[in-house]
Amino acid sequence: MKNERINRNTILLMWFLVGLGCLYIFHMYVIGNYTIAFYDVGTDGKDQYIMWYNGIVNSLRDGNFSPWDFRNGFGMNTMGHHLTEPFLIPIYILGVIFGPEHITWYMVWMEIFRIFVAATLCYWYLSEFDFSEKSKLVATVIYAFNSYMMVWGQHYALGSSVVYFPAILIFAERVVKKKNFSIGLCLISCLAMLSSFYQGYMCMFGGGAYICIRILMQEKETIRERGKAFFAGAGAMILGVLMSAWRFFPSAAAQVGSSERMAAKQSLVERLFHIRLWSTGINKSIIYRLFSSCIQGNGNETYVGSRNFYEDPELFFSTLFVILLIQYLVCIPKQKGSRRSKCMQYLCVILCTASVVITNVTTLFNGLYGPFFRHTFVLMPVFAVMICLVLDRIL
Repeated sequence: MKNERINRNTILLMWFLVGLGCLYIFHMYVIGNYTIAFYDVGTDGKDQYIMWYNGIVNSLRDGNFSPWDFRNGFGMNTMGHHLTEPFLIPIYILGVIFGPEHITWYMVWMEIFRIFVAATLCYWYLSEFDFSEKSKLVATVIYAFNSYMMVWGQHYALGSSVVYFPAILIFAERVVKKKNFSIGLCLISCLAMLSSFYQGYMCMFGGGAYICIRILMQEKETIRERGKAFFAGAGAMILGVLMSAWRFFPSAAAQVGSSERMAAKQSLVERLFHIRLWSTGINKSIIYRLFSSCIQGNGNETYVGSRNFYEDPELFFSTLFVILLIQYLVCIPKQKGSRRSKCMQYLCVILCTASVVITNVTTLFNGLYGPFFRHTFVLMPVFAVMICLVLDRIL
């Protein structure tokens, strides 16, 4: 029986387009001699994490592996760094079987696989709404090649949040509509926390905000129905977090108790309630980063075009998104929906903007430590919805 919202042909075409994009972006790593997948966007991957992964593989092969391993010189436990990341476990297994010398090559293929999974989950999320297949296809391909996946993929755990968050939104949307406890939301919340305490926290924060906004957007529902949806969603997410407690608590202790966080110059109250905007220079960088991660350099070396392998698709899709975003803002007053729906859409735009330009909001997303921009992956599924709304009107 054909599903009215899931079209197999659209998924196959989406996979084909994503495959072509990956073939272009990663060709020098798949069929060439390059081994470091993310050379130009930072040094954490090649200077820290690859050695960490090699250490885990070698310990497993030697039979002396321990989740609390201080022999590698980092001074932190292995459990707090990528040990339970589902997308890294296959790499560890391959490393144990075939040796650690090819780990970087496996990591490139895993990054390609994550892009396919992220695109598929984004399509399923958009299928929760009554969008056309054409608009979902365009929005999904844009989401697949978002700059967050490209840039933070070098960490191989931070980049996975682009995969988990649309899955959280799929089940969150169903909770809002059906008002029932969701086992799927519970399990994916647990998985996100097992993957990374840091990114998992942002997924939970963003998912909770999404449920609240979607409940407010529902029309002709009683307070009791809204409350039922809220507690069903909150209960599922809290239970998922508690299911990951065996990994969540030691990882949280390692990160919250780090010297960097303990040495914060401002108190928690000052960081949260002393509202201020970013400086003009940082706002300028935010705009530049939307189109390219290396226009202003990256702090490690000068720009080398041949190694900035993701820059072309990022520039193209980001430019297309900005055009569609402007169209979306213009189209909101012309929609046939209610005034409530239009006001909530404006509120979403304001909240998305505030989460980037107001330092206090970025602090909330960054675990109450300090302002940072790693939370921007929570905005991307919302952008995908905006793209679909515009394309359905234009097409």
